[in-house]
Amino acid sequence: MKRRPDSPSHLPVFPESNAPDCYPLDVLAELAELPRRRILLYCRHGFLEPTGDPDAEGWRFDVDALRRIRRLEHWRVTLGLNMRALKVFAEMYAELERLREEVRFLRGI
Repeated sequence: MKRRPDSPSHLPVFPESNAPDCYPLDVLAELAELPRRRILLYCRHGFLEPTGDPDAEGWRFDVDALRRIRRLEHWRVTLGLNMRALKVFAEMYAELERLREEVRFLRGI
């Protein structure tokens, strides 16, 4: 497994094709360098959803959840956004991405 020089030595860095399908909550928290309670807070506010049933399978998250967490944390820290503002900002970002995709489609890219 490759490791980046700036990543902690005990955390694997997976190329996209070798990334696990799901991460347990503890692993996701470690990869995102966040406390578990912050990830659960993001779930409660509707930013993330675990894959499957947490009661049956435990709290597990896909790679997209890790990307989302990193993006949310970047906005929270650099822009100083609270949960309510993060919600609005995330909705605007999703709309921007949707519009970009529509423009690419219309241009035939």
